[in-house]
Amino acid sequence: MQCQNCNRQLGKLEKGYILHRGEFQYVVCCECNDRLKANAKPKQEASTIQAIERTSKRLKARQLIFWLAMLISSAVFVVVVSMPVIQREMTGRDPGRFSVSAAILMLVCIIVFLIGLIGYGVTRWKVWWHHG
Repeated sequence: MQCQNCNRQLGKLEKGYILHRGEFQYVVCCECNDRLKANAKPKQEASTIQAIERTSKRLKARQLIFWLAMLISSAVFVVVVSMPVIQREMTGRDPGRFSVSAAILMLVCIIVFLIGLIGYGVTRWKVWWHHG
C-alpha cells in the first residue's frame, strides 16, 4: 500500500489511514495524516480518520473453518449421545450401552472438536500478534 500524499510505501506493520476530504477518500501514512490534520482549515468539516483493517482473508477463513469444525462435531456428538434416549422413547425398550461404532464416532467428534478449539485459539493469537 502506498501513501497517496507523499507516495511513500507503507510497511507491512504500518497502519494506513483513510482521510476523508469531501466525497473523496485518500490512504495516507501517519506523518501525512498528522500534517494534513494540523493544516486543515478551521471552516472545513473535521475529516474522519478510519484505520484500515489488516487481518488477512486467509486468517479469517482459518477461523471460520475451525469454528465450523467445532460446531459440526458438537452437533454430531449431541446426536450420537441422544440416540439411545430417542431409541428408548420410540421402541419402549432400553437399548443398553453405546455400540462400538457410536463410541468411535463420539471419540472422533471429541478429537475434531479439540483440534478445532486449538486451531481457533492459535489463529486468534496469530491475528492478535501480527495485526494487533
